[in-house]
Amino acid sequence: MDHSHPRKQCILLVEDNEVIRSIFESMLQNMGCTVITAENGEDGLAAFEQHRHRINAIITDLRMPVMNGITMINRIRKIDEDVPIAIVTAYDHAGKKGIEKRLNVRHFNKEADVEEMVSFLIGEHVAQ
Repeated sequence: MDHSHPRKQCILLVEDNEVIRSIFESMLQNMGCTVITAENGEDGLAAFEQHRHRINAIITDLRMPVMNGITMINRIRKIDEDVPIAIVTAYDHAGKKGIEKRLNVRHFNKEADVEEMVSFLIGEHVAQ
C-alpha cells in the first residue's frame, strides 16, 4: 500500500470499546493518519461538527451507548453527503447492503485488514 496518501488524512474514529479504539488509533497513526477519537455517536457527531473541515473520513462502530452509529451517520449525512464512512462492527449485520447504499457507507468486520479499510477511505476521498 502506498502510505503517502494517509499521511495527509485526518480520520474520525468512533468506537465505544476503549481497547479496540486504542488499537485502531495506534494502527492508523502508524500508517501516518491523524486520528480524532470519540467513544459514542453523540461525541462523534460533536467532533465531526467541530473538526469537519479537517476530517477526511470516518470509521465508526454501530452499537454504542448514548447515540448509535446509524443515528450519528444519518446526522453527519445531513451535514456532508460525501465524507467516506466505514462501519466497523463485530456483528455480521443482515441488512448491511441496504445500509451501505442508503447511507453511502461501507461495512467492514472488526477483524478486517485496517490497510484495506484505509485504502477504501482514501480511495473514496481522492476520487472526489
